Amino acid sequence: MNNHQPRKQNSHPLASIIGELASQALLVEANLHPKPGLVTALSVGSHCDMNIETFRVSAMTLKPFMVEFAQLGLSFTGDDLTQLLASLRPIGVQAEQHMLQATKQVNTHKGAIFILGVLCAALGFMTVQDIKISPLHLQNTVHKMCKGLTGELNNTKSKTAGEQAFTQHGVTGIRGEAEAGFPTLMQGLNTYKRAKRDGHTKQHALKMALLSCISINDDSCLIKRGGLTGLNYAKAQATIILESNLDSSQLNNQLHQLDIKFVEKNLSPGGSADCLSAIWLISIMESIFN
Repeated sequence: MNNHQPRKQNSHPLASIIGELASQALLVEANLHPKPGLVTALSVGSHCDMNIETFRVSAMTLKPFMVEFAQLGLSFTGDDLTQLLASLRPIGVQAEQHMLQATKQVNTHKGAIFILGVLCAALGFMTVQDIKISPLHLQNTVHKMCKGLTGELNNTKSKTAGEQAFTQHGVTGIRGEAEAGFPTLMQGLNTYKRAKRDGHTKQHALKMALLSCISINDDSCLIKRGGLTGLNYAKAQATIILESNLDSSQLNNQLHQLDIKFVEKNLSPGGSADCLSAIWLISIMESIFN
């Protein structure tokens, strides 16, 4: 299984496009600067084991797997979409193994593999079924794919940060998000679109979207590093900046200050960073297909 290479032959051209965009989305997120506690092109944030190059290698390694996720969605013909999710899972395990091999065991994108894997498959499925690419339809498709996912948390041995967050605090984490159709990233997507409509640059809009996600996300990355105290601190700080109606220069200044505070407290909102990649992917897919 470790030696599995994702299939490159027989991929639908659309699967290649979706997979390419998903890989690009990881780089868009990684390159965005400043971000609180997160790796950027100019900072390592609260991380001592990774930098922008680690993220670039990871994104490149994951691209063929993103194509395969999309291909599975494009070729799925059943009525029970939970079966589509089941078909993604072994590929997700292989993607994670290849990522860790490429990054020398650094977890750059474990959460993103899950979120983008589900979305690539959902987008592939929706396209071939001629379902309009919209937040509402996407939420509905993801909800059907991930039905019953939170039930797994009751049987878990508490290995991952997300599973430990459930055991200790009752937080359903990424499984709960997926089962509900990713409401956090959908709210971030709304924030992104609104900022662009208001005349802000894409960079500004992405930063606002990230803050929107941090302000509501029960992020297991934050809980792992700072407990519920760290999580609530991050949410409160993000909310304050979001509601301050800042221009781009002021926003960058506030994000820089928040980065200093997050680094001091060893906080990193990695789950919200994964959501940001997904927000960019969905917005691009909407603009291409609508």
